[in-house]
Amino acid sequence: MVTASVLLLAVYVYTIVDVSLRDRSRVRRLPKPAWLLVVILLPLIGSALWFALGRGRGAAPAAPVASVPPASATQAAPATETQAQLDALEREIEEAGRAERIRRLEQELERRRGSGETAQP
Repeated sequence: MVTASVLLLAVYVYTIVDVSLRDRSRVRRLPKPAWLLVVILLPLIGSALWFALGRGRGAAPAAPVASVPPASATQAAPATETQAQLDALEREIEEAGRAERIRRLEQELERRRGSGETAQP
């Protein structure tokens, strides 16, 4: 009986700490304060609901990170990825423009063939 009580207390405390430390972007269904209320007011059910519904994927940070990476390191990867995406979109737009021009020229050719006109260079 004592072992079950200690185990339930451990799960209860762990759940409160997990809700508190979890990043807001990794909390589902309810805001963090609401989850804390659910877990505190309904210890056993609240813990089960938290693990089943509220806890997002990924682990909560164990401790705050003291060092911040240099701005160049955090900006380099997204900037090159964004530039590559922009380049791909520009190529796609150019190809779509060419395809549209070809379609218009083919329509013009069909129109001229149908009316008996000859195409002039």
